[in-house]
Amino acid sequence: MKKTFVRILCCLIPFPKIRRIIRQKLLQKNNFVFVRDLDGNLHRIKHAPKLHVEFYGNNNYVEVCHPLGSLIHLVINASNTRIYLGPTTNKVLLQIYTPPYIKDRILRIGRNFRTTKVVNIDFACADGMIEIGDDCLFSWGISIRTGDHHTILQQGSHTILNKNKNIKIGDRVWVGSDVLILKGAEIPNDTVIGARSIVTKKFQETNTILAGTPAKVVKHNIEWATDNCFRYENNLCMT
Repeated sequence: MKKTFVRILCCLIPFPKIRRIIRQKLLQKNNFVFVRDLDGNLHRIKHAPKLHVEFYGNNNYVEVCHPLGSLIHLVINASNTRIYLGPTTNKVLLQIYTPPYIKDRILRIGRNFRTTKVVNIDFACADGMIEIGDDCLFSWGISIRTGDHHTILQQGSHTILNKNKNIKIGDRVWVGSDVLILKGAEIPNDTVIGARSIVTKKFQETNTILAGTPAKVVKHNIEWATDNCFRYENNLCMT
């Protein structure tokens, strides 16, 4: 009954942005945002200058740590999802998707996470977990998916071939533009992923560059810095 009332009410509002905000406020429930201060204490908040969380589902839990970034904007098109974001002074833009009937998803991100533009995270199946380590840098056009939205079966036996799998990304991982990270992927510490690569499996060797479709190791024994080559060559780099 409530959903029907909200749908009728929104039809009377001509402005899409206002319509979306009103629908969000009227339908959401049991969504919580907590900030952990420098002493480790949790504080439930509704508004913060640098933190913007939009809920389009129910029963979600968000926990972020001080210091807050220059901008943290989370759009959660999900229900029953828990998100933990470590302390960062950087910009963090995330959009999380899940089907409404799926439960118990966890997204855990370490310290000093940084995004260039919005990163799309898709929990397509139940009980998914995505872990991202410390000091990671994500470029634009990146998608991370723990599963598929449709089922692939073995002909005859009807065995499911594409079950969902968790994703784990280590520390100091630089993910290039338009990268797709799929179910079961594991990316070790100090890895660079080349633009438009598709990561489909577990890797174990650290300090490598992954590239290609599907991604494979193309260079060994590397390190990377956040500043560009000009700044690095002229001793202007910060890292």
